[in-house]
Parts: sequence; structure tokens; C-alpha cells
Amino acid sequence: MNKVKQIITFSNADIGYEKTLIEKFSGGLNINDRIGILASNGSGKTCLLQTISGNADLLSGSLSVHGSVSLISQVLQIPENIKNITIEQFLDQEKLSLSKVNVFLEKNFQKSFKNIHLRDISGGEFTLLQIAKGFLVNPDVLLLDEPTNHLDFSARKALLNLLKNFRGAILFVSHDIWFLDNLANKLWIVENNSIRNFQGTYDDYKKENQLKEEGIERQKESLRKKVNKLHETIKHENTRQAHSTAGGKKQAHDKSMSAHDRGYLADKASDFAGKNTKKLQAMLGKAKEDFLEIHVSKRKKMRASITTESKKKSIYSLDSSSLYIDNLCLIKDITIDQYVGDRYVLFGENGSGKSSFVKALLGIEPYRFQPKTKINNSAKIVYFDQQYSTINLEKTVLENIQLYSDASIEDIRQHLGRYLFFTQQDVNQKAKNLSGGMLARLACAMITISPIDLLILDEPTNNLDIETIQELISALSEYEGALLVISHDIDFVKKIEPDKLLFIRNNTLKNLSIDDLSEIEDISNNN
Repeated sequence: MNKVKQIITFSNADIGYEKTLIEKFSGGLNINDRIGILASNGSGKTCLLQTISGNADLLSGSLSVHGSVSLISQVLQIPENIKNITIEQFLDQEKLSLSKVNVFLEKNFQKSFKNIHLRDISGGEFTLLQIAKGFLVNPDVLLLDEPTNHLDFSARKALLNLLKNFRGAILFVSHDIWFLDNLANKLWIVENNSIRNFQGTYDDYKKENQLKEEGIERQKESLRKKVNKLHETIKHENTRQAHSTAGGKKQAHDKSMSAHDRGYLADKASDFAGKNTKKLQAMLGKAKEDFLEIHVSKRKKMRASITTESKKKSIYSLDSSSLYIDNLCLIKDITIDQYVGDRYVLFGENGSGKSSFVKALLGIEPYRFQPKTKINNSAKIVYFDQQYSTINLEKTVLENIQLYSDASIEDIRQHLGRYLFFTQQDVNQKAKNLSGGMLARLACAMITISPIDLLILDEPTNNLDIETIQELISALSEYEGALLVISHDIDFVKKIEPDKLLFIRNNTLKNLSIDDLSEIEDISNNN
């Protein structure tokens, strides 16, 4: 490694693709830095990493890089154009052998691959291949974009240990609170098209944010009281003005005074009252402007709403069934049923059959249960998958949701606004131009536009920023239908308060309660 303290240096840099997302950034990355990037979806996090890695150009300013850089890209889905090639063919493109990758993965993740097609591996397994590629080029700087996406508990812990022992610099994007808490020693906060360098951990940032929020609420309450008081004062002033004007008019009719004096008194009473009212109205206008400025400055949040029209009814039932992909048995002897209102979370190692379980439930070949599932055909079942396959990337935001609903344009636009697609430009952009988090929001908007009996979520927090995850949790807490969630995000799982945990281990499905969550973590981390 080059013996310089600052490996990456930006100077007055404008960062973006066609339009500027981050303006006039000056800052850098030092050798021992572990910097986490925090920002809302679509604000330029991925573009920043792409720029450092040389895959995107600066719009203006300068960037200096001393040493080699490796980018571990965000895994949204296995690209269609490589699904049908083998793992060896995929690695050969990077001049890596499968044997070398397996040595790395066995040492760090207790995982190895046979030379199968990429279409036959899970999202978590593909993420592991991306991580191996990133480390095996021996970089000075590691750039990671949502590296814990799709990873199970043990893989997340192994990745954290690997990164803690890495001798170079690390710059990473993550929504994973546990990962941020345990890795980042500094933060780059992207807000209002600029980067704020925060000298502290994510926990420090949360505390600062809490204090800021409390200060804003106090300021809003103070302004609210001020506006109410000014309204009352103006009301009293108008009453006083009416009396004063009436008094002036009365004196104006006093025959004992000259016509000149009577006119002067009438004008003065009216003029004095008018000046007071204008002054109070100006103060009220300023107070309202201040209140609005505070209100608007707060980030707009997703306001998801998920509804169901059904009462307690059975949705599906499995009785001593086994899960197969073609003729390969993944899970044996499954007995479970789910009713409207039941909230289940499905756990298991990467490749253990979690997504396969869901696909068999939905009747997607070549996945199947034997004996077959008993499905209530009147139940509305909606699947939010890891790859957002409901979205047609060549269609616009508006066109995509019109495929799911025949509601009026006005109703659709109102619904899209809840998911932060407000303007004509927002709804008319093609899905292929959206960031990972924006794609996730669009998928959420599409599946929630009509009532649902069973909502199936496969790693729903992948790619979403932290505030949007909190909004999703709020929506799910109010949802009264059935819920089946695949997630390794422990904080998320705890907050959605599941009734039952389904844990796949050694080709069997165990039924556990939320009290057994720590047991699942322990088992996974010890594998």
C-alpha cells in the first residue's frame, strides 16, 4: 500500500450521473477509516461508490485515489444475462478459479460451491461470491454497497469479523443497524445534496438526531403557541379597533368641535387601529413562515398502508408434506397452517430453502409440496420477492402500478405519493433508472394498492434506508391480514412482533416462538 495517510481525496466535487446529486464535496478517506454512508434512497450513495471505483465520472471538481480499489456491488438480483452460466464461468470473467474462491469461503464463511448454474443459487449465496471476488484482489480500499443484503446471521457475523481485520480503508453503504453499530467509526451523512462528515459511531449519530428532533418539536410547539397568541391578539385588536373607530366617528359628529377637528379625530382613530393590525398581521405571517420552514425541512417519509378485507379464515395448510425442487427434497415432514391475522417469520441459512418454500406455496415450478398444499382459492396472496420481479424495468413508475390496478389516475397518483413518488417527473421515470431503495418502494406501492389476505415479504428491508424501514414497520403493525416474512434483520423481526418463528435446519422445519429468537441466532452463529 502506498504510504500516504489519505488514500482517497475529493476536492470541490460535484457527483451524479446526469444531474448533480452531491454538490461541492471536499473530503477524504484515511487508511484506518471505517466509514458508513447514511442517506435516503436515491440521494447518491451508490453513485458516490461508483465514482470512486472509476465506474462513473465526476461532473466537476477533482478526485485523487492512491492505491487499489475494490467495489462489492449491491446485489438486487442475479442479472438475467448471466443466470444460465456456471459459477466457474462467472469467476473466470474476473480471472478467479472456483477452487481459490472456495478456499476463501471455507476459511471465512464455512461455505463452498459446486460448479452449478447461477440460476440455482440463492441471493445470499450470490452475495458471498461477490464478497469473495472483492477480497481476493487484495485491495487497499474496499467499497461495499449494502453488503449484508440476503446474508443469514452467521454470514453477517463472519463478514463483520473479516472487515474488522481488513488492513485497508473501508467505505460502505448499509441500512443494517447492527452492522453499522459494529463497524463504522465515522459516518458520511448525505443530506440536502451535500455530505456532512460525522466524527462518531452510528449510536452517537442516533443520540444527536434524537436531541435535534426534540429541539425541533420544542421549536414547533413554541411557534404554535406564538401563532395562537397572535391570532387572539389580532382578534382583540380588531374588537378594540371597531370600538376606537366607533368612538372616533362619535366624536366626529360632536357639533361643539370644528369640522376640521372632527375629521382629524376620525382619521387618527382609524389610522392608529390600522397600523396596529398591520404590524400584528406581519408578525403572524412571519411566525407561520417559520413554522412552515421547520415542517418542510423535515424529510418526507413513506406512508405505507396495507389493508385486508377478510376476517379470521384459513389461507393454507400443510400436513406432513415435504418440499421438493424437481426431485431434490429440501425440507421433510412439514405440518403447518396459517390464518388471516397470523404473523410468521421464516429463518434459515442461505440456500436452506426459505424462498423455495414460498415459491412452492405459490405453485411456482419446479418447486412443489408433496402431498400438495391445501390453499383457500378465495384468499388474496401477494408476494414481495427479493428481486422485485413484479416490476417491469422498461415501463415507468405509473405504468407499472397500472398493471396492478384499474383505479383512476388521481387515486393512483395519491397512492404513489404515499411512497414518495410525488411529481410528474417521479411517476414518468422508467423503473430501470431507479435506485435499489426506490425500486423497493415501487414494489411496495404495487402490492399494497388493493386489500391483501396473506402478504409474503422476502427480505423486505434490503435496499431500504433506515427511516423507510421504520415506516414499513409502522404499516405492518397496523396490518390485520396474515404475514409471512423471510428476514435476517433481527431489529426488524423484533419490531413486527411475529406470533411464530419457523426455523429451517437440517432439512426440517421447527415451529418456535418469539422467545426462541436468541436460540436461532446462537445456532446460526455457531454453524
